[in-house]
Amino acid sequence: MKLGRCPKCMRTSFLFAAGSWIVVLAVSRVPIFPPIAALIWIVPICFTLLWIGHLAAFAKRSAQGALHRGRDEARGRGHVAAAAANWPRRRFLFFFVKAFVFAAVATAFPVNAMAQSCSCSDPNCTCPPNQPNCFINPARQESFCCSSGDTGCGSPLLSWCCPNGTNCYGDNGNCY
Repeated sequence: MKLGRCPKCMRTSFLFAAGSWIVVLAVSRVPIFPPIAALIWIVPICFTLLWIGHLAAFAKRSAQGALHRGRDEARGRGHVAAAAANWPRRRFLFFFVKAFVFAAVATAFPVNAMAQSCSCSDPNCTCPPNQPNCFINPARQESFCCSSGDTGCGSPLLSWCCPNGTNCYGDNGNCY
């Protein structure tokens, strides 16, 4: 239920995957009994699949949010019949891949490489001094500012900040 919802967990799964690959590649230089060598390769594969699972769950929710938002906007303009036609599978796949790649890049880069001046999407935008950290929510295609140490959370429904020491939960602004 929480897969792909917590940026801290997504980052941790990437770090474990990358670290386990480094360890396995280093250990593979040492002669080891073949069955044990085969078992050692299972660990980085499992951690990599966990990371990819996080990315896929996040991308699916983001693409579905974009799909629902597009349909709701079309319905709001009175184009009920055209609402489904405006969101073919190719467009859903485009949003899925876009969110997947964004999440992969965001979890692979160091946390302190994050933008600090809210220039996430607009070069003229600056975050206020009491909220210097800028985060991007690709599902809503928006950027927002959070206080130092806070975690930026995003879902297809909204963007919010969780206080330092807590994590994101759900799609509706909850922290745990």
